[in-house]
Amino acid sequence: HDLDTVISNLAGDDERRAEDAARWLSEHCDGTTGDKTTRRASVGQVRGIWPAFQKALMKSQCKGLRSATLDALGFVAFEDALNSAAIASNHDLLNALAQIVKTGSSDEKVAAVGTVANLTVSDDNMTSKICIAQHSALVTNLAEVFDPGCTSPADRLVQFRAVGAFNNIARSSEAAALLDSLGIPPVLNRFINSVLDEGDQEILVARTAMALAGLMGRLELNNLPRKGALLRLVVTCLEHAINRLE
Repeated sequence: HDLDTVISNLAGDDERRAEDAARWLSEHCDGTTGDKTTRRASVGQVRGIWPAFQKALMKSQCKGLRSATLDALGFVAFEDALNSAAIASNHDLLNALAQIVKTGSSDEKVAAVGTVANLTVSDDNMTSKICIAQHSALVTNLAEVFDPGCTSPADRLVQFRAVGAFNNIARSSEAAALLDSLGIPPVLNRFINSVLDEGDQEILVARTAMALAGLMGRLELNNLPRKGALLRLVVTCLEHAINRLE
C-alpha cells in the first residue's frame, strides 16, 4: 500500500474501496507492531489527507464507511499534536463530527465521540482542545448525549467517551473557560446526580466527577461558593462510588 493511493481511494467514489482504505489506515496507525508514532506523522503529511477524510464522512450510503473513517481519523490523531491540531482547525471536519454526534447511528456516535476524545489527548499543543471548545455546535451536541433519556448500553459508551473528551479538553484553561461559558459544568452535575443510584455505573460516575473536578480546577472563578459546591459534589460522588465498589 502506498499512502497516496490509500488517500485517493478514501476520497474516491467507490465506497467499498474507501472503506477498505479507512480500515487499512486504522491498522496502519494503531497496529501492534512497528513505530506507530512515525506512521501517524507520515500519514498526516500526505497531500489531500484531510479533504479525503471529509469526503468519506459525507458519504452515508455504505453502512460501515463512516464508522471506519471515524475510527481511522481518531487513530491518525491519537497522541499526535500536529495531526490533532490540523484536524481540529479544519472547520469542515468538525462540522461533520458535530452532525454525526447529533444524528448518526449508535455505532457512528460511539466512533465520532471517541474521535473527539482522541483529538484532544495530546497536551503538547493545546490548539486542538481550544478549537473544539470554540466549535459551539460540537460542544452542544456532545452535551446532549447526557440527556436523561439516554440510558441504553450504547448511550453509556457514548457518555463514557464524551466524559473523556471533556476531561481532555479541560486540561487547557482557555478551553475550560469556553466549556464553562457553554454550560458544561451544570450538564455534568445533573448527569452525575441522575446516574448516582443506578448501582452499576460507579466507574462512569467517578470518571464524570473527576472530569468535573478537573474542569472546575482550571477555571479562574471568583465565585468561590460555586466552585466549592461543585467540588463538594465531586467528593460526594467519589465517596458514593467507593462505597459501592467496596
